[in-house]
Amino acid sequence: MALTIRQIEAIPLTMLFRPDLAPHLVRSGLLNFKNQMTLYRVELEGGVIGYGDGMGAAKDASQFVGADAVDGLRAIRHGGLQMALYDAVGKALDLPAHALMGRQVRSRIAVGYWTAEVPPEVLGAHAAEAAGLGYRVYKTKCRPWWDPVAQVEA
Repeated sequence: MALTIRQIEAIPLTMLFRPDLAPHLVRSGLLNFKNQMTLYRVELEGGVIGYGDGMGAAKDASQFVGADAVDGLRAIRHGGLQMALYDAVGKALDLPAHALMGRQVRSRIAVGYWTAEVPPEVLGAHAAEAAGLGYRVYKTKCRPWWDPVAQVEA
């Protein structure tokens, strides 16, 4: 199967932040990206397509067209594009992600809920909402402008 990169498409996306989060995202720097994300679509010569996403505006990836996708897995240090390559190569070789990265560490992973760094009362409300939706893992960020103990207690 051909693992040469035939085409890379960068599709701009605009994120809509929740109204209760948006005022806090300026401090965290997320609004510096102007609510923009990019979805990368990588097509290999064999027709296999992989997808990956990244924060911010699209970066020019045209120099990778014609390159070997397997070589690009470790050479490309651009999250969204690298994610799309892992997706495409894994599909092309019918291999799970762990086989491309190393040995299998676990058989299952939990899907978590995440909130940007926000005041404790907002974090508490989001954690309660996440629990109500069935999430058992909740990720937060510690930042010097919020008390992490108060966030956990919320």
